[in-house]
Amino acid sequence: MKKQVLTAAVAAVMGFTFAMPATANVSSDSAQANIYWSGQIPGAIVGNGIALGSPTGGDISSGNLEPKTDGTFVSDIINVRAFATKDDGNGGEELDPDTWYTGAIDWTLTNAQVNLTTSGGNSTDAYNSDNLEFKINGSPVEEGTPYTTADGDAPDANITVGYTDPITGEVFPNDTVRVDVTLFAGPAGGAPTP
Repeated sequence: MKKQVLTAAVAAVMGFTFAMPATANVSSDSAQANIYWSGQIPGAIVGNGIALGSPTGGDISSGNLEPKTDGTFVSDIINVRAFATKDDGNGGEELDPDTWYTGAIDWTLTNAQVNLTTSGGNSTDAYNSDNLEFKINGSPVEEGTPYTTADGDAPDANITVGYTDPITGEVFPNDTVRVDVTLFAGPAGGAPTP
């Protein structure tokens, strides 16, 4: 069987912000916060006969992390659905939002990275990406190990990530934590195991 592979950059992003002590250039009545914007270029992730999108066939949304002051965190759910494809009129394929992918699917997470953007002076190696804890549809999954949804089941991967081990460095108010992971989806038995 010909391998069909899809890649979706699934990124969970969340910064945590607290009032900081006054600095030499700021009055004692002031507080500061880092604010940021993050975005993803829209569009479906399309392979040969299978495409990934949100449950409605739209763009896959970014998730949010809920970090604690000790640096550990949990996330909300990123919902991904596999759809069939249709002719795009230009010799290629596009996501068909009216038709779910009907076969069994291997979902595989790879290239997981946790990154810390610091507000100044603290360690950027506070996290070990090997300690990320992923779940698909509520079941723990190891990076690189396929999670299979059966033929006839809803073709969904509801993905969460957590980091519950003690961190190896320090985090401070205004630091930003980001998790990036690549999601492969293909017919069961055909998804790569990097």
